[in-house]
Amino acid sequence: MESFNKSGFYLSIQGDRVTAELPHYIMRQFFRDAYERPGIFIDNKQLTNLAYTRYKDPREFTLQFEVLNLTERLRFELHIMPDQTAYMKLLSAQRPMVTGYTGKVSSTL
Repeated sequence: MESFNKSGFYLSIQGDRVTAELPHYIMRQFFRDAYERPGIFIDNKQLTNLAYTRYKDPREFTLQFEVLNLTERLRFELHIMPDQTAYMKLLSAQRPMVTGYTGKVSSTL
C-alpha cells in the first residue's frame, strides 16, 4: 500500500516497512543529529506497534504505528476516508505534534 502523496512528499507502506519524505520545518527540540536536515526522512524502516481501527463504512479506517528513525521514535496516526483521501498526525517526544498532512491514497499493487 502506498499512501499520502501531495506536492512530492509521500508516505509509503509496503508490508511492515515504511519509507517517507514529509515536510516538517520545526527543528527537533531535545536532540539534533549531525546529518539531520529539515523535514522527516524515513528510509525503509520497520513499523512497530501497529493498531488498526475500522469504522461503520469498511472503506474508512485508521492505522497507528511507530517507526524508529535514527534516534527519534515517530508515532503516526493515518486516517483513510472512503473517497481515498487521507490525513495524518505525527507525534514525537522531540517535536511539537504535526496535524497538517493531507493527501490521496494510491496503490501500487
